[in-house]
Amino acid sequence: MNITVYSVLMAIIWCNVFTTVVALIRRRNSFIIHFSILPLIFLVFVSVFRLLFSIEFPITTVVRSEVILPVIIVFFTEPLFVIERINAAVSIANILVAIWAGGCFYYIQKYLVQLIRLNKNLAAIPCTTDEQILSVLNKIMAESGKYYPVKIIKSTAVISPMVVGFFKPTIILPDILFSDSELKNILLHELTHFLHKDAWTKLTMYMIMSMFWWNPFIHLLNSDMDHILEIKCDLSLSSKWDEEKRLQYLESITKIARRARSQKSLFNTPPHAAALISTKGSSRTEQRIHLVLGTEPKKRGYNLQSLLICGLALLALISSYTFVFQPARFPAAESIYEDFFLVTPENAYLVINEDNTYSLYADGQFKLVLDQINCEPYLSLPIK
Repeated sequence: MNITVYSVLMAIIWCNVFTTVVALIRRRNSFIIHFSILPLIFLVFVSVFRLLFSIEFPITTVVRSEVILPVIIVFFTEPLFVIERINAAVSIANILVAIWAGGCFYYIQKYLVQLIRLNKNLAAIPCTTDEQILSVLNKIMAESGKYYPVKIIKSTAVISPMVVGFFKPTIILPDILFSDSELKNILLHELTHFLHKDAWTKLTMYMIMSMFWWNPFIHLLNSDMDHILEIKCDLSLSSKWDEEKRLQYLESITKIARRARSQKSLFNTPPHAAALISTKGSSRTEQRIHLVLGTEPKKRGYNLQSLLICGLALLALISSYTFVFQPARFPAAESIYEDFFLVTPENAYLVINEDNTYSLYADGQFKLVLDQINCEPYLSLPIK
């Protein structure tokens, strides 16, 4: 098993294919209602797995490209200019790698600064003393039989309830009036996110997006993943309720959605936070409503059909490792000759030809003709 540039490129291509499938399925309510949320979650896993494990196995068949890949390689690796101070040639590939690394650094430092600022601000805000909120929280703990420390704060800076924290949940509520049933639905939703470890999932997805920030398909996958977690949380809760309870739950969501459309949040939601309502548009809220109302409790389990879809996705994942595209030849001067030779300033030199090309001599013997000498080791050779 080994990792090459070509296996990484294949991983990116396959990830984009799986991401496209996820985006198409995520928008189809009928698919989720019929097959449950499991196949969609599994396809997200397949997309991420294929991207991170870009490995060539012994069974991988190499499909050699005679024209396209060699031309692409020459285009990206041919030197554009030489930095004389450090005696190094710079190609398009070098520039793109530098931009890639700069983008990764930007996204990661942006998150770290936001995380430090968030923790500092939350630590300075005391837990709410609202008797209604604390009473509803205690009832939820008593009904579930699970008791764990939860910090709840109210803030005018947020327009939608959200939960943050990897080890201890902090629930941030907008400073508006809620009924007991609305509060219970909201707190249940946010606590379910915490119990499902969704903060870790969202953080992992953000780190992947930071690494592949230049790929629009990864941004699409990150956005869809956020929404899928909301759907998963909705269905996890509503699967235990009758129609009347589900309607009450959806009324709580629509109340927040109406407020989110009319107001602007003063709070920058961190990537690992799970907000009850996304302000990116109403279509996602509408889909959540349709799924909660349209999915019958008896169909929310993982039926044979949903497992079959997962099996097909797994088969597609395995099949993606069976071949990799590689160039049939490399634009290397040594490939013209049957033997390799060492080129150093001590054993080799250049001769200028009449057509402004250079003849390379090594160990006193002619080796090849060069059109340019703007990269090492040719820059260091004496010219005679």
